[in-house]
Amino acid sequence: MWSQFIAVNAAFAARIREVTDVRNGLQAQLQGAAPMKVALTRLEKRARRQDMESCNDTPMIALQREVADLRESLSSLAHRLKSVESALIKLHSNRDKLESDIRVKENSLLIDVKRCMAMRKAPRGAQQLLMQPRRAMP
Repeated sequence: MWSQFIAVNAAFAARIREVTDVRNGLQAQLQGAAPMKVALTRLEKRARRQDMESCNDTPMIALQREVADLRESLSSLAHRLKSVESALIKLHSNRDKLESDIRVKENSLLIDVKRCMAMRKAPRGAQQLLMQPRRAMP
């Protein structure tokens, strides 16, 4: 029973570490939105150049496409982050439930071994004494 308990805890701990690492990586990518800032700054500066006519040429289209791609990528990362955090919450919940179930089983084993088996192994006269209701002492 203990070996299973230890194995389950180790597996849960490994899975939680794995999901936490993925979450941290996704958060780092989301926070690393510097490429988006650079692309937006370049796009804004290009759109507001002084003494130059605003045109929709190939570099401008490429910048607009880059900004759109970055927005889509950030949106996708945010969605993945939500799903990873949801999985992490479920894993913690499952671990808590399993630990609670293990405590219940240990308590049941304690009752079965200490109380029931002890009573079954006791001599017949002792069993009858255990079964009799206790009387108040005068």
